[in-house]
Amino acid sequence: MKRRRSAVSAILFLCVAGVAPAAAEPIALIHGATFATWSVNGHQYAVVPAEFVTWDDASSRVRELLGPGWSLATITSAQEQNFVSSLDLPGVEYWLGGFQAPFRVPADSGWSWVTNEPFAYTNWAPFEPNDIGGPASEQDLGIWGTSAGTLVPYPRPRGTWNDEGSDHSLISGYIAETASPVPEPGTLLLVATGVAGLYRLRRGRPSTFQPKK
Repeated sequence: MKRRRSAVSAILFLCVAGVAPAAAEPIALIHGATFATWSVNGHQYAVVPAEFVTWDDASSRVRELLGPGWSLATITSAQEQNFVSSLDLPGVEYWLGGFQAPFRVPADSGWSWVTNEPFAYTNWAPFEPNDIGGPASEQDLGIWGTSAGTLVPYPRPRGTWNDEGSDHSLISGYIAETASPVPEPGTLLLVATGVAGLYRLRRGRPSTFQPKK
């Protein structure tokens, strides 16, 4: 009995260790995306390349590609902004999880996060938000990437925000976020091995108990 308990404890330890949060360094993810963990809140952030994707499509794809618990990323503090800005954003613009109430004007009013967190902190680029196509023309939130600095006529510093609309020709992808730690690539195999080991321990030795006659 002691041997069996020791073996079960060892397998359980491996299973628990295997589902520990991933390291903070970005690693390759499905479809060429990268992700990283922010140590302050323990959340995972994924940068998913998807050229010309609309905000609506990006929002619906998040769960399909990354699983339950994921949504477009929200930025609610300067500290979180600094972390997101430090991610690898090689393209022009990426979607965030911010949106404006339909037909809401002026351009800087009525913004919300998909998670219903307060939309208090902002990091707009110069002259943004501006509804450049007319009133209520840009009601989705983007963040400028590394390549945005080459655009004219006004500056678009990397990591600053932009109100964007139906013209998504500058979109290079989107940033997603989840509060649930994502296992390392080998974790699922490790957990499966542990579960299989428990199953074998339970079935491998028949019971020696015999009912009294």
